[in-house]
Parts: sequence; structure tokens; C-alpha cells
Amino acid sequence: METIEEPLTGNGASAQDVDSVATILERESGSMIKEWLARISADENLFAIKLDDKTRSSHLPQFFKELVHRLRFPRPLGIKGQPS
Repeated sequence: METIEEPLTGNGASAQDVDSVATILERESGSMIKEWLARISADENLFAIKLDDKTRSSHLPQFFKELVHRLRFPRPLGIKGQPS
């Protein structure tokens, strides 16, 4: 049986180069909001609600900020946190 000497990541990066989910969310939140707006624009029912993009997505930056915080500072199971 052959042993694996280097971790496989599929792109040549070592395991130490992998970002956390929180870091990726923080870094990519702007592009995710743009993608979300594009998907909303493609949905006739949702886009029928007349809102500009800024109003439609104004809640998302805070949502991502809270999500990143919860991922970086998890609370023990059973302890209730502040509502989102």
C-alpha cells in the first residue's frame, strides 16, 4: 500500500493555506450580495416588489457580519444568543 506524503487539496495549495469559512464569508460578502441581487432580479415574483438594490440588500452586510462573528466565537450548545 502506498502512503500519501503530502495532503491533497486539488489546487496544489498546502493544508495550511486553507481559509476558514468565516474568513471566506468576510472576504466574499460583497460578491455574494451582488450574486444574491442578480438572482433576485431573475425571479419575477420577487422582483415585482419595487425596491432599489440598496434597500433590497441593506440587511445583508449586518447578516454576514453576525454570521462571521458566530463562526469565530461559537457559543456552547444550549446557550441562547442574541436574536439575529
